[in-house]
Amino acid sequence: MYTALGYPERAAKWLKVVTDSMYKAGPDGLIGNDDCGQMSAWYIWTCLGMYPMNPVSGDYVFGLPLIKQATIQLPDKKKLKLRVISTTKKGSGIANVVLNGKSIPVQSVSHRQLMQGGKFTFYVYQ
Repeated sequence: MYTALGYPERAAKWLKVVTDSMYKAGPDGLIGNDDCGQMSAWYIWTCLGMYPMNPVSGDYVFGLPLIKQATIQLPDKKKLKLRVISTTKKGSGIANVVLNGKSIPVQSVSHRQLMQGGKFTFYVYQ
């Protein structure tokens, strides 16, 4: 929600707090009831740096990627390669987002853009 409201640095702060304190490896690693996988799905999307906050709109709101790289297999043999690069600048959250060589706003990406595949790079503050 913070990113959608124009405060991505606050989103980054709280996403880190939640993922570090409520998701751990082991049989008791997930706090509470998983609600049929919703909490696990949220964690996977968060690790990828985005979340379908409103699936009807088709937009994925950015948060804070927790992985260094990932490849997502898409329909029609397309792939979306995600990569996270740390910047030397101090700050919190995402500094820049590049999709297929073009910078996009650090707020959200559309489902249509993701389904085209290609290279998706997050530049995050250290």
